[in-house]
Amino acid sequence: LRAEHAGRLVPGANGVFRGTMVIGGQVRGTWRRARSNDVEVVTFDPFEPLGVREAALLDEPVAAYERFTGRRVEVRGR
Repeated sequence: LRAEHAGRLVPGANGVFRGTMVIGGQVRGTWRRARSNDVEVVTFDPFEPLGVREAALLDEPVAAYERFTGRRVEVRGR
């Protein structure tokens, strides 16, 4: 994790981490989820724009989350 992004991962420096997006062994951003009726909404907040290949690496974790919840997952913010 680059130092300039630490505040986005642990706001308030209180030890409470946001959901962490890791790509290729590097912390690349945060994510959060919310429910909207029958849909889980997963929003990614990368620290820097992701390339097409990097964004595609998020497909399998999203599919796994969809299988886990049994609900449709809508993705935002890649």
